[in-house]
Amino acid sequence: MHPPSHIHTPPPAFPQVALVHKEEMARMKRESTLRLKEDTARAKEEAKAQKQRAKLERQKSKRDEKQAKRDEKQAELEEKRQEELAKKARERQVTLDAQARLEQGQAETLAVAAAKERARLHDEEEERKKQRVIAEKLLVLDSKVRTWRWA
Repeated sequence: MHPPSHIHTPPPAFPQVALVHKEEMARMKRESTLRLKEDTARAKEEAKAQKQRAKLERQKSKRDEKQAKRDEKQAELEEKRQEELAKKARERQVTLDAQARLEQGQAETLAVAAAKERARLHDEEEERKKQRVIAEKLLVLDSKVRTWRWA
């Protein structure tokens, strides 16, 4: 370390020693000035580096914030898309259910109509059989009446 600048040391008694002392003092002052310049430059560089790190950190923070916002928007869009897909799937299922009910109803209607038609045809067949039986009985009776008249 160099002595503080406000403290004066008395010059030595001998001139040659004084010259050495003067040179020593000049060397110490140069070294001190050089150290001061180096320390100042180092401090400036450190401040500059710190400022740059802070700037980069702010930029990174802003980038991260923007990315977080983009991610949040993307998540919202994905959620809306999923909701739309679910809504469309529900609508499609409702449509399919309604169509199935309609087809089932039509099939039931057709089955009922077919059953009614079969019942009508069966009733007609039964009626024809009855008519045939009655006609046969009438023929038998008629032949008996004719036979009876002849007799």
